[in-house]
Amino acid sequence: MVKATRKQIFATAALLGACLSTSAFADADNNLKSWAKGAGESIDNVMKYPQFALRAGDEGSARYRITVDREGNVVKSKRTRGTSSRFLNSASRSVVRKADFPALPEGYEGKTMTFALQLNYQIADNYFEYRNLKRQGIVTGSDVAQNRGPLSASIQILSADAE
Repeated sequence: MVKATRKQIFATAALLGACLSTSAFADADNNLKSWAKGAGESIDNVMKYPQFALRAGDEGSARYRITVDREGNVVKSKRTRGTSSRFLNSASRSVVRKADFPALPEGYEGKTMTFALQLNYQIADNYFEYRNLKRQGIVTGSDVAQNRGPLSASIQILSADAE
């Protein structure tokens, strides 16, 4: 029972993080929203649930602080919070390394942009928990088809450097 409650809290926290990220862009221009959507799609393309982590029942959330240049190249990344799983930590590093972030929008004035990226890994214990996570937008049908487990990522823009 405690395990299910912990997972529900984790799922709610992941959903809240995604909602907060969306509200952070509410006052930003559409180009920045479009950039964040493209960045999210790039992350979705490379984020996988490692088989060893699935077998071990490992779950967790990793958070990174990433700075990209105008072309979308990662110029600096630092993990600010890791998981207790070496498999998930390795997988999250791989996501940051492989993600193909889009170029910053033309109207964006900074030379670089720093954002927080949170990668959430969770395993649904049963169909009902999976269905609840799916309703919350934390898991998609393609996740299950690819045996990825429920995954989510959220992006929050932290700062722009106009150096």
